[in-house]
Amino acid sequence: MLGLLGLMLILGSCKKDPVACFTPNRLAVIPNKFVTFFNCSAEATSYKWDFGDGNTSTDASPFNAYTTKGTYNVSLEALNESGDVSTISHEILIGDPGPFQIIIDSLAFPTGQFSSLIVELDGEELVSTTVGPFDIPLAIATSSSKVWDGNSANLRIITDLDDYTVNFNPQTDSDADLILNLSHPSFWSAYIVLIGR
Repeated sequence: MLGLLGLMLILGSCKKDPVACFTPNRLAVIPNKFVTFFNCSAEATSYKWDFGDGNTSTDASPFNAYTTKGTYNVSLEALNESGDVSTISHEILIGDPGPFQIIIDSLAFPTGQFSSLIVELDGEELVSTTVGPFDIPLAIATSSSKVWDGNSANLRIITDLDDYTVNFNPQTDSDADLILNLSHPSFWSAYIVLIGR
């Protein structure tokens, strides 16, 4: 009997408490776009999610779309087989994306050659840009093959999921940098092909 009790004590001492952990794939998003919550919890066997908007889930790594602007507190309870609980929370901002400005260097790009500008956006933060120097003026090759003629113009581009507007603002000096303002950016990647004339 004592041996069984000792074995139970040893097994009990080996039990580890759960540690709740999750990472949203974005911390800011426009309404009706899905946010995925990646679960990185340890020593847990079940989960209880509260997305802060009345929606809940017991999936390991769920997703949720918010319909109303605001700040939401997302909480995760991670439980082990003994019922021990660990809780963690993160805030998610749902609102309008802010403006983004991308500057393309006008120097040293050969006229008549091709290059691509890849813009990656996440929430209200510009994550990264891949740009090359370009001669100005430029033709803008998109699905509509619309040409930038030196005047300010709005141009629809195709992103991974949606159409958005890019505003091309000309500079007074033809050698100056071309400035692109994304007034409604995607939260994925946007691809703009620029052709030097």
